[in-house]
Amino acid sequence: MGNKYGIDPDGWHVSRVDTHLKLMRYIRLTAVLLLLAACGDSTTAPTTPVATSVTMSPTSLLFASLGDAQQLSATVKDQNGATMSGATVTWTTSNDAVATVSSTGLVTSV
Repeated sequence: MGNKYGIDPDGWHVSRVDTHLKLMRYIRLTAVLLLLAACGDSTTAPTTPVATSVTMSPTSLLFASLGDAQQLSATVKDQNGATMSGATVTWTTSNDAVATVSSTGLVTSV
């Protein structure tokens, strides 16, 4: 039987230390490659935000008299749920005989 710490039949020195070092190099290389893969491609452009939801506040208006006004606001969120502060909101009324609405969301009863 051969000695695990001696010289193999071909004349090469083999030891458990050499085998251990090779294994450790392999593990380190694998860890580095996994870390690089997890970081992703840094040249990839960020995803462009897309408006996916609009929440209006208040959701209903009640006027006590003609000429009363109330302000509406809208919150626009993207596909990740982040608020899109620079999003443009266009305000319109479905019946301008009942109420008018300004470009800023101010609703006035008629």
